[in-house]
Amino acid sequence: MPLTYPHVLAFPLHLLMLTDPAFPWPAVGLLHLANHVRLRRPLAYKDLLRVEVEFGALLRHDKGQAFLLHTRIYRRGEAVWDGDSVYLKRGVPAGGGQLDPLQVDTTALQRVARWQLATQLGRDYASVSGDYNPIHLSALSAKAFGFPRAIAHGMWTLARAASSLQPPKPLAEGTLAAEFKLPMLLPGEASLWSASSSLIERDIEVRDIAGEKPHLRARMQWRLQ
Repeated sequence: MPLTYPHVLAFPLHLLMLTDPAFPWPAVGLLHLANHVRLRRPLAYKDLLRVEVEFGALLRHDKGQAFLLHTRIYRRGEAVWDGDSVYLKRGVPAGGGQLDPLQVDTTALQRVARWQLATQLGRDYASVSGDYNPIHLSALSAKAFGFPRAIAHGMWTLARAASSLQPPKPLAEGTLAAEFKLPMLLPGEASLWSASSSLIERDIEVRDIAGEKPHLRARMQWRLQ
């Protein structure tokens, strides 16, 4: 399965954490800045998994307070998958450690695909993931939060890019680090860019159709079974 799929299993727990009365900010309005996943062991359909989620470190950001939501997934007591989601609450005093940027050689990237993004894409992904943030559902609900139209989920963008470029053979282990850049409007078009400096890693960007502005930047590494 794609490296990102277990995030879908964990997201309902993320939502429970972010909507708990003890959480200091409303879940609506938080921005998903970055994501890092690590596949420790191969996963297969019908695996019985235990999913655990907890808050992690606070991180400084020039636009507000960033923080981690950490996910770990177990199979028969063994850790098989980790995920770190970085969220941002804008406009509040920030503390904590430094958020290090992802280093990718963007000059080496070449366009490998062109995407057509349907109007209902955000609603379709919401029905699968449980992420019904209004900014993804319709132009009307997105405008209430300052967007001209609905925007694609960052995790959908990452999942499509990774599954397009992931090796066709099963993975023994792998990592995928990503930063979410400019919003990707729906409907719309986008382009997928990639470069590989070795047989076991790949740099990735999703850009606008002209190839000038980034929506997503990522690096994927793996070891085959």
